[in-house]
Amino acid sequence: MTLRRRLVIALACLALVLATEAVLTFQLNRAVERDVVETLGNALVASDGAVERALALAWVQAQTQELVTESYRRAYLGSAPSQDDDLNVASAGLTRGFDRLEASLAIQGVGEPVNDADTLQRDLRREFEALRGLTDHLLALAPLRPEEAHAHLDERIEPQVNHRLGPLIENRRLETERVLRERARRIAHRTQSSARLVIVINLITILLALGVVLSLLRSTGKRVEQLVEAAAAVGQGRLDTRIAITSHDDLGFLASTINQMAEDLARTTVSRSDLHNILESMPDALLILNAQLEVTRANEAALELLGYEPTELHGRAFPQLVSAAALAGPAMADLPPGQRLVTEAHLSSRDERETVAMVSVSALRTPSGSPDRYVCVAHDITERMKAEVRLRTLLADKDTLLRELH
Repeated sequence: MTLRRRLVIALACLALVLATEAVLTFQLNRAVERDVVETLGNALVASDGAVERALALAWVQAQTQELVTESYRRAYLGSAPSQDDDLNVASAGLTRGFDRLEASLAIQGVGEPVNDADTLQRDLRREFEALRGLTDHLLALAPLRPEEAHAHLDERIEPQVNHRLGPLIENRRLETERVLRERARRIAHRTQSSARLVIVINLITILLALGVVLSLLRSTGKRVEQLVEAAAAVGQGRLDTRIAITSHDDLGFLASTINQMAEDLARTTVSRSDLHNILESMPDALLILNAQLEVTRANEAALELLGYEPTELHGRAFPQLVSAAALAGPAMADLPPGQRLVTEAHLSSRDERETVAMVSVSALRTPSGSPDRYVCVAHDITERMKAEVRLRTLLADKDTLLRELH
């Protein structure tokens, strides 16, 4: 699986989680909004019902008092009855009041009774019917016996309204408020739970996103680090370096390319270790000089010939080690490319022993043509020079002896 495909899959999973979160949040908000609207609507209905019941009961009470007052006025003022007199108006108003009161009992909101089996609703119905019966009796007494009607109002109707039906209506209102407060508390609790759930979903989404990103970064970063280390090792000459290929994505293809490059270089070039072994196995002394004719490298034969340690020889000036007029700085700097300067020279060793060597110097130049480094190879010819001296001595002695014999 390629790295691009992994990223696409990770982004698709993250988008799916975010979409799920959005849907859940929308559903939770809709549910809370629906509960709030329903509760507010029921609260308004219940409030209207409570107000309407209280107003209807007050209307009934006022009409009964008006009815008794009109009965007294007719009886003691001697007015003739007519179809539209105040007594008939009060009777009609009392009937309308009972119609309003009965209609208000049918208004239902949250927490309101839904059928006659409910205790509070049953009590209200019972007391309402009792009040209707008392007012019907009051209507019968008012035109003929106003004193009895007044006594009936004070002794029966007023207690029925103030002590029986009124408290029941008030209890109904209080029960409605209690149910509404309980519903509001549940809505608040559900809203808090929904908010906590949304927070949890957000945290899970963030953790999943971080997990995916960290997993990709960790796996990709580790593999990239391996590629960088392998490339650096190949650049340093360790051509046996290989990278384990664990996938066939872009990084796997790059690892395969680096492995192939190392194999090709191993077949076509000499590694630094091989070059080091070659230089150290040379019987002749080898010195590498910089442009300032300072020693930057020496093989084992040079260290043994000159008697120095590697740290002592590094940075030492070449003229301090080799004494030869042909090897002066200007002569070496003017050395043409591809040519060598070969001459006999005396070497200054650390133990001050006399050493004669055949020195060969060649220059390595930059692309601009200026000298960059020098390669100096010295072959020890001290013993050969001593043998030549002895041979010349023997030849001279031979000539002297022959002359004496003749």
